[in-house]
Amino acid sequence: MNLKLKIILRTELFDSSTLISIVKEKNKLVEITRFGYTEPLKNKVDIRNLNPIVFLYKEYLDIIFKGKRKFWLSGSAFPEGLLMFGGGIEIKTSEKNKINDLINFIQLFDKGEQLLYAYMCTEEEYDEKHKVIKGSGCSWKGVSKWDFLEYSPGIHWYTVMCKKLIDSIGSDKIKNIENVHYCNLGTNSIAFHLNEPIEYNEDRLSTIEAIENRIGEHLFFNKNLNEEKLSHPESFKQYLNSFGRGY
Repeated sequence: MNLKLKIILRTELFDSSTLISIVKEKNKLVEITRFGYTEPLKNKVDIRNLNPIVFLYKEYLDIIFKGKRKFWLSGSAFPEGLLMFGGGIEIKTSEKNKINDLINFIQLFDKGEQLLYAYMCTEEEYDEKHKVIKGSGCSWKGVSKWDFLEYSPGIHWYTVMCKKLIDSIGSDKIKNIENVHYCNLGTNSIAFHLNEPIEYNEDRLSTIEAIENRIGEHLFFNKNLNEEKLSHPESFKQYLNSFGRGY
């Protein structure tokens, strides 16, 4: 089973000690062994000296990690003030009971007010929600920096929203979602996952769309909606537009 991760942060608030935290993290599913800024990754992680990881990120504002179970995580900072990490991991079906290890890994990014949005789901769910096929070609919509500046990527099996977004939508709408399990996070975020196994099923998108509709369907990317109608709440859009380069 292949899982996809997405973590969106505010570059100028990014605490580079987070890089140290995630490399030090060694749980049953995630153990980072190599890093660099371009493939192939030639730098092995030396747990006794992790300063080169911070130095490399500060130098290039890009970093790639790899580890066991075909784990990978790639981060890039953009002039618009967003730092976006995308990643993936391959796990056995028998290991799905360890999924909290991945949730805990994502939650390592929740420091201060740097985390804006994050999610995790199976590759099938990700493709069904974001893959757009045109003729013989395809692309992924709702996942780029430009998309996030306009609207949210949507609800996924596991989703994290920052307090700024929650407040702009209305906290009651986020804190009272049916059929989800809330995860403990700091005061600046709310995280939850569906009350069903992470494996993709034919009812997954309808479950997700029902949640999005209750919160506000125009806030979240959906291939079936007119993209011109999608939009963040005005206060959150202004917050995103206020970001500095953070370089």
